[in-house]
Amino acid sequence: LAGCAGWAGTEGRVSEAEKRFFAQNELVFARVDFTDLEVARRLVVSFEAVSARYGEGYLLLELSLQDFARLRERERELGLRVSLDTALSEQQSRRLRGFEEGALAEALRDFPCYRTLEETFAAARRIVAEHPALAAWADIGDSWRRGFAPRFARSGHDLRVLELTNRAVAGPKPRLFITSALHARELATAELATRFAEHLVGAYGTDPEVTWLLDHHEVHLLLQANPDGRELAEAGILWRKNVNLLACPLSRARRGVDLNRNFAFEWGTAGSSAEWCSDTYRGPAPASEPETRAIQDYLRRSFPDVRGPALADAAPADAWGLYLDLH
Repeated sequence: LAGCAGWAGTEGRVSEAEKRFFAQNELVFARVDFTDLEVARRLVVSFEAVSARYGEGYLLLELSLQDFARLRERERELGLRVSLDTALSEQQSRRLRGFEEGALAEALRDFPCYRTLEETFAAARRIVAEHPALAAWADIGDSWRRGFAPRFARSGHDLRVLELTNRAVAGPKPRLFITSALHARELATAELATRFAEHLVGAYGTDPEVTWLLDHHEVHLLLQANPDGRELAEAGILWRKNVNLLACPLSRARRGVDLNRNFAFEWGTAGSSAEWCSDTYRGPAPASEPETRAIQDYLRRSFPDVRGPALADAAPADAWGLYLDLH
C-alpha cells in the first residue's frame, strides 16, 4: 500500500477491510453497476474489463487498489456502484498460486469448446500432414520463456505460423497475415483462426471462392501469439500479458508486458502504461519482448515497406496485403 499514498479525497472511499482484501489477493476484480451505457463503454476502454454485461447493467473489471479507489471516488458523479467481487478474486488468486506451485488445473475446464495450446498446435500439424501442397508450419521466433528463461520447468514455446497457399501456382501473391491470442485470456481468437484454417483447406477444390483465395493469395496465421501467457489462461487464470518475470518481479499476478502495447510503431502513446505492474504495461523499450520482435520481423519480411514519411500518408495505389490482429 505504500505506493498508494497521496490520493487526495480517495482514502475515505475505500474501507480498511477492502484495503486488506487487496493486500491478501493477487488478482482483484470489481463489479461495477452502471446506469449510463456510454459511461460503461468508456470504462471498458479505460480499464481491463473481463466481462461487459451491458444488457444486465454491470461490468467486471480487473483493478488495482489505486484504480478501485479512483472509481469509488466518482461513483455518484458517474452513476456507478463499485464493489469487490470477492468470490472471483479469491478463485483467481487460488488458481494462480496453484499454477505457480505446479498444481496444474484441467486445461480450459470452464471453456471446453476451445482447443488448448497443444491441441491448437496439433491441429496445425494435422493440416500440414493432410494437405502438404497447401500448408506449411514455420517457426518465426520464441516466447519469453523459451528465449530468456529456458532454465524454468515450463521452458516456453516456439512461435509458429501456419502458411496456406497452393504452392503449385506461381507468385508473387498478396498476403493475409493474422495474429490471434496476443492477450492470453482472449480464448476465442485462436479458435477462430484455427477454424478458419480448417475451413480453407477443407473447402479447397470444391468451394470456388476458397480455391481462388488459396490459388492466388497466401494466408498466414500465428494462431497462438502469446503461448506462455496462454498456459496461465488455460489454468483458469484471467491472464493478459506475457510472462516476463523481470517486469513487476515481486508480484506473481502482475508480472509481464502487454504485448499489444509493446510494438515499436507509436510506442509509448496514450492507452499504455509505464507502470510495470499495470495490465497495460508497454515494456521498458519498443519491441522489448521476443514475441513482439518475432511478429515485427515477420511483418517486415511479409510486406513491402511503402509507407510515406507522414503518419497520415495514404497507401500507394499498388500497395497489397492485409494484416489482422484478432481480439
